[in-house]
Amino acid sequence: KKGSVVDNSSLAYLRTNVVSGHVTKTSHLELRVEYCGRNSFSVRHKEEKYNLLAEQVKAAAFDRFKDRWMTVIACNGEAAQIPGAPFASKPADNSHKKTSARLGAFEMELFWTDSTGKKRGTVLHSKLLTRSFPRVHQVLDDLADALDPNIDPQERL
Repeated sequence: KKGSVVDNSSLAYLRTNVVSGHVTKTSHLELRVEYCGRNSFSVRHKEEKYNLLAEQVKAAAFDRFKDRWMTVIACNGEAAQIPGAPFASKPADNSHKKTSARLGAFEMELFWTDSTGKKRGTVLHSKLLTRSFPRVHQVLDDLADALDPNIDPQERL
């Protein structure tokens, strides 16, 4: 299914952190959405579609993960710089510059600080890699499965 696939290796990495206890129900999760919500010279680029989808991601994530400590950060190139964001431009003097989302981007990433204090992250969806928009509810369902605190005995091996 085009657009619905979440990188399984990415979710496996997250799942191993859940199983090992590095990500718990009380871990602060940060869902970052980088999207191109700006005008383009391309006649195929629909700015409204990106903006609407970003709003859908935020609303669905808040609804789906209301029992977790999750922050959703959406960056469309007009927002102020997000410290530590891998997609943020980092000029030497960033006091006058803004984050610039990549043209055509709709990237969904999850970040957390594990129990050892290390910042970790995983890609949930990349439009730049798949060339398709995410199926928001499928991505969030897959994320919820990876975050499920119930651990099967074979996962402990």
